[in-house]
Amino acid sequence: MGGGDFGGGKNNRFDGGGNKGRGKGGNKGGGGKFNRYDNNGNNNNWNNNNNNWNNNGGGGRGKGRGFKGYSSRGKGGGNKGGGKFGGGGNFNNNKNGGKNFNSNNFNDGNNKGGGKGKNYNNDNFDMQQGSGNPFESGNMGNQRQTGGGGTSSTGPILGKNSQLKKIYTVNAGDPRNRNQKNSAHANSVEAMSLFGPNAEKLATGGLDQKVMIWEGKSGGPQGGILEKANEISLQHGVKCLEFIPNDDILFVGLTNGEIKVYKNNPFKEFTLSGHTKAATSIKMAPTPSGEPVILTSSKDGHIRMWVWQTHTESFNCTHVLQPEVGPIASILLLNNCLWVGGQRGISCMDLESLQVAGVIETPPVCGPLIHYEGFVISSFEDGSLAIYDEQGNEEFLLEAHGDHTTNTAFECMQHPSGTLILLCGQQDGFVTAYDLPALNARGSFITQKGSTVKFIKALNSNNMFVTGGEMGEITLWMWDPNYCG
Repeated sequence: MGGGDFGGGKNNRFDGGGNKGRGKGGNKGGGGKFNRYDNNGNNNNWNNNNNNWNNNGGGGRGKGRGFKGYSSRGKGGGNKGGGKFGGGGNFNNNKNGGKNFNSNNFNDGNNKGGGKGKNYNNDNFDMQQGSGNPFESGNMGNQRQTGGGGTSSTGPILGKNSQLKKIYTVNAGDPRNRNQKNSAHANSVEAMSLFGPNAEKLATGGLDQKVMIWEGKSGGPQGGILEKANEISLQHGVKCLEFIPNDDILFVGLTNGEIKVYKNNPFKEFTLSGHTKAATSIKMAPTPSGEPVILTSSKDGHIRMWVWQTHTESFNCTHVLQPEVGPIASILLLNNCLWVGGQRGISCMDLESLQVAGVIETPPVCGPLIHYEGFVISSFEDGSLAIYDEQGNEEFLLEAHGDHTTNTAFECMQHPSGTLILLCGQQDGFVTAYDLPALNARGSFITQKGSTVKFIKALNSNNMFVTGGEMGEITLWMWDPNYCG
């Protein structure tokens, strides 16, 4: 991808103050695209008697973690109905590799999970000094204790004969050395997103106030490396990233609450202002009219809805939502509802009424809420995991145990065998892998000693994933059934 592909050049930047938002919500014009998203509820037929958030199940395991205002399941007689989790049942019924959590692949848009994707791209890129355009290529601007036999309740330490292969590590950058061409972040890696029209690249963001774009290349002792294709500098640390390939837009959430927007073809840059604390999650949602809306969450406890206005060529904030869970860690769109994980639990908001339908009281939520085949999986800072059905019923709870007493990052991916794996990043650089549906510990491994795992991203190509640490390092991993260490 050459520097001329995007028509704007290095100095093509959108100025004019950016979008400053509304701050107080309310519909800011726009031709009435979102009449059903009316703060006054004039056109919204919300009826508590007809909502989907009533708990009809019973007898399942749990600790009463049900949505407030609806019948709680309480402590029951074990995993509901023989159970899909922690015992029998089949969480992934696709025998040919199953579904992917992310249909985009790191280097092959046609790889369908479990299969063998294309190899690394061998194209060469010239490294030059960086601009503020992430779409331009070639621009640079403690040991865990185990029981006998090396195992514990978090499984064996994954080393030789474990099928887990460390492909490549990009070491943390030195902020004093500006000439480093392929170093990683100089501070904690806080965000990752697949990037590019075919999700063939990886974007990372850190507290060093940088966004970096990486490409997979052939080379290195294990056959592959990560090579930096671009780097942009910002005025604040990066907390979340979201790339929307259909619109060729990269959203960057910052520690001061601003959202930087980089729109391609032609290249323009915007700033969405309104959040008063660090941005934590960015999602795009369809609306009844078919027009998209951007949802952003923040440690300020609010969710903002942004709509693109063609006549002003900017995003306007139309609504500010309060999901009642305190500082927000993540959001998940599920049917016509918005699940919100925060410091005080998980809430569900109906997207027609924009009202809170229910709240599950939990420990502080960590990492993304993951949806798969009718269930929502959540991790918590105290090291526990919970699985809910779409009505908020707790189907399974895995308490903190053994050495797994924290969660700092969370991801789900597919093993080459077709088994679904949860990856739980923790303090001191450890990751524990659990097989679904039984939630049996496959084992634990260390990414970098002493560097808390801050982000894990499944690449869905050649069974690869990436970890990012508190020290700034980025490591590429691969599940390889033929690897013996």
